[in-house]
Amino acid sequence: MDKLDQNINTLQKLWQDQKLKDINMNAVIAPDSFIVKQLRTFEKLQLRINAVKITLLAMIMGSFTWYLFKYSDPSPSVLLGLFWIGACLTIFTILYLMKQFKASRLNFSLPTIDFIDLAIEKVQEQNKIFRLIFPFLVLGLIAGLNIIYLGLLTDLSIGIRIAYHLIVSLLLIGLIPLGFKIRNWKFKKENQPVIDELVNFKNEIKG
Repeated sequence: MDKLDQNINTLQKLWQDQKLKDINMNAVIAPDSFIVKQLRTFEKLQLRINAVKITLLAMIMGSFTWYLFKYSDPSPSVLLGLFWIGACLTIFTILYLMKQFKASRLNFSLPTIDFIDLAIEKVQEQNKIFRLIFPFLVLGLIAGLNIIYLGLLTDLSIGIRIAYHLIVSLLLIGLIPLGFKIRNWKFKKENQPVIDELVNFKNEIKG
C-alpha cells in the first residue's frame, strides 16, 4: 500500500505541476501580455510602412499619368495600358495587404505554444505572398507598358519600336530578382526579429 500511495502521490504531483505549467503558459496570451504587446507593436510598424508605400505608389502613378496627358494626346492603347497597370497595382496591393499581420486575427483561446506557432506562421505569410504574386505584378507591368508603347511609338521605325519594347521588358524582368533581394532584406530587418523573439519565448516555456 505504501508503494501504491507513493505512486498515487507522484502522479498527483505530476498532474499538479503540469496544470500549473498550463496555467502559466496560457497566461502569456492575455491582451496585455508582453508577447501580445510585441506583436501589436509589429503590426503598427507594418501599417505605417504600408501607408508610406501606398502613398508613394499613388504619387508615382499619378505623376506618370499626368505626364502622359500633358505632353501627348493619349490614344486608346495608351489609356488601355494605363488602366491595365492601375488594375495590376490595385490587385497586387489588395492581395498583399490581405496577408499583412494583424494581432486581431490570432486565436487567443489556443494554448500558448500553439498560439506562438500561429503567430510565427502569420508573420511569415507576408514574405510568402510577396514571393508568390510579385512576379505576376511585374509581368502585368510589362504588358501594360508595352500596350502604352504601341500608342506612343507610332512615329518611329519598326526596328526602334521593337528595341524599346525589348529594353523595357528586360529591365522590368530584372526587377523580379531585385525585388526578392529587397524583400528578403526587409524581412530579416522587420519580421525576423519578431520571429526570433517568439521562438525564444517558446523555447523558454518548453524548457
